[in-house]
Amino acid sequence: MKFRKKHNIKPDVYLKEFWRDNERFADLFNTVLFHGKQQLDPKMLQEMDSDLSSVLSLNGYLETLSRTRDVIKKTDGVNTYVIFGLESQLEVHYAMPLRNMLYDGLTYLKQVILLQKQNRGEKKKSTAEFLSGLKREDRIHPVITIVLYYGEEEWDGPMSIKDMMIPMEPEVEALFVDYKMHIVQVTKSDEYTFSTSELQTFFDISRKIFRGEFESLVKTYEERIEQELAIAIGLVTGYDDLVAYSLERKEGIAMCNAVKAFEQKNFDLGKQEGFNLGRQQGRQQGLDLGRQQGLDLGRQQGLDLGRQQGLDLGIRLAKRVFTLSNQGMTMEEIAKECDITLEEVKEILL
Repeated sequence: MKFRKKHNIKPDVYLKEFWRDNERFADLFNTVLFHGKQQLDPKMLQEMDSDLSSVLSLNGYLETLSRTRDVIKKTDGVNTYVIFGLESQLEVHYAMPLRNMLYDGLTYLKQVILLQKQNRGEKKKSTAEFLSGLKREDRIHPVITIVLYYGEEEWDGPMSIKDMMIPMEPEVEALFVDYKMHIVQVTKSDEYTFSTSELQTFFDISRKIFRGEFESLVKTYEERIEQELAIAIGLVTGYDDLVAYSLERKEGIAMCNAVKAFEQKNFDLGKQEGFNLGRQQGRQQGLDLGRQQGLDLGRQQGLDLGRQQGLDLGIRLAKRVFTLSNQGMTMEEIAKECDITLEEVKEILL
């Protein structure tokens, strides 16, 4: 079976859209923060503007801040609503508590700016109201954020602002105002039991993939799961085969069939890689063996040829020495004429 090697889906964008669903959003917060109590009603959640860009003004100094939250919603109600934010992390971020505090702070700032705009034109009762732009009875709404960490490695970053600090003296630590972070690690999500089967499946399959428990997947998930859910799981776990497989099946997928298909694909790839490697190694061994045999054969032929040429040269030299001797030349004269030593002349003649 052929799979697409690549896809053009950006995980952060897809997962933002995935968690915008009110049912999923509410189930996550109810399970993690309220221990299963149905505190958030999906029907009563309202999407909020995730753009937190603001202009900070202080004594004539202006600075712009541009930040965007992943997903932010509020409960229904005009004066009693609560704001809930969700930040997704594919990697560990060692400044995440500070980043989280900044997001929450900008959300509070946005509420204050809105109140200031509403109060413009109204008569100020005091200097304090004039300076702040707020009425004494004005109130802002609480912001609660969950950080959802998808990484395979355990989160080893700070869990609060305090964790980012240098060691503090007890007197200083007692005065320090901490800002803690609510974090959910997918690989350690066994402790949660979600109300919807979809979220339970999302976290369970993701954990099994990270742990390599594919046999358990085959046995547990014979029923079909929705395409959207399967793609989200593939993106969270970095399982590109699952994403590609799911993209081709709008009707959803059965994980047991998907895993078997991936195993067959990996077997076929391994077989082809083994064949290619074997062929390459065989070719190299053949070249090495042929080179060695060629060297041996050439060396032997060279020895034979050299021996024959040497023999021919010796015979011609001996004939010349005898001829010169018969012509009456002394052995000294023959040695000089043939460019050989006197001993060599004697060895031939005597």
